[in-house]
This record gives sequence, C-alpha cells and structure tokens, in this order.
Amino acid sequence: MTHHALDQLVADLVTQLSTQGFENPLSFAATERNGRTSSGSSSPTQTGWIEPIPGQADVGPDRLPIHILFVDAKSRAAHAVIEPSGAASVQLWT
Repeated sequence: MTHHALDQLVADLVTQLSTQGFENPLSFAATERNGRTSSGSSSPTQTGWIEPIPGQADVGPDRLPIHILFVDAKSRAAHAVIEPSGAASVQLWT
C-alpha cells in the first residue's frame, strides 16, 4: 500500500466520522503493528494524517494493521483499524 493510499483511507474515515456527527478538530493517536506511534490534531481537509517513514513511500506489511483512536471536540471517540488487505473499519464509542 502506498503512503498516499493510506492517507486517503484515513481521510475517508474522518469523512465518515464527520457524517456521523463528529466535530472538528479531531485528535488522533495511531499505533502500527511494529509499535510505531503517531498522534496529532487536524481537520479532514488537511493532508498528512499519518507521516511516512523518511525515505519510504510504501506502507509495508510490517506496519499493518494500524489502529487509530479518534477523539472529537466534544470528547466522542472512535476506534478505526486499517487491515493489511487495505480494508478499513470504524467503531464508535460513546
């Protein structure tokens, strides 16, 4: 999977959360299979949700699945998983 494809998957998850009532700004914490973590706060129109490893354009199988915890401005949370197959799912927590 390319980093661009991963970025698009995350952007799609953010859009899905927005349609389900999540409000900006959204904060996130992502944990990859290899233990690498990233976090931040952004809006769905901003690119670069998950930073690539320097010099690496593709997301290798050692990085997937990726678990992402999203929290919105009202402390609503969602857990998303990006699977090695490229499938993504999200579960809302209230």
